[in-house]
Amino acid sequence: MKARFIKLVIAALLLLGIPGIFLSLPALVKVNHMDCKSQYGPCGAALEEKIKKSEGLSLRGAKGTLGSLLKNEVGIEDFSIQYKIPDRLVVDVILTKPKFALKKEGQPQFVLIDKEGIALRWEDSTNLPFIETDGGVPNVGEIAQSREIFALNLMYDVFSAYEIQMGKITDDSLVIDMEGGLTVLFPLEGDKDVLTGSLALILAKLKLHPQDSRINVREIDLRFKNPVLR
Repeated sequence: MKARFIKLVIAALLLLGIPGIFLSLPALVKVNHMDCKSQYGPCGAALEEKIKKSEGLSLRGAKGTLGSLLKNEVGIEDFSIQYKIPDRLVVDVILTKPKFALKKEGQPQFVLIDKEGIALRWEDSTNLPFIETDGGVPNVGEIAQSREIFALNLMYDVFSAYEIQMGKITDDSLVIDMEGGLTVLFPLEGDKDVLTGSLALILAKLKLHPQDSRINVREIDLRFKNPVLR
């Protein structure tokens, strides 16, 4: 009878104690390691640095800090935070998909831009169509200038049609070097579809003439009402 009573007491203590232990764990466990990944692979250096600042906090504190950070971080559509025994947090983020990129002349990095023109993040390289500019580029979270957005959308269409990845904004023009030594000049405003349609029509006509014909065009200037061939 006495042994049975002791077992009941122990069972009661365990039942009362275990929930308390679990409830207190988030405040007691210290997070010493952070892992961050996105749908594209490891998180970029800038985001990784921000996330690492939560190392050393309690599990509860780290989750709260990371949640606030990621909710307000530009370019993150969704995220999850998972605890791994004994002291690790794994952060999975879904990044907003960029459409193109901008690069300041003389600087190595690219700022990735979404379809709305918002600067998402910096990268050391890109496979996206991009424009190099001699002016400033937007900081993360800022919106590119209207002329830059117009030029980027033109560049995207040229990239899709002809696989030319890079263009350059010089003064009030978008300059794109095509294959075969041909240069195309676009304005930084107007009807994008009309401009790309005019380019396609001119290129199609030029292909009808051999290189040794009297037509030897090196530049297509679409900045005027009537295209100029030089």
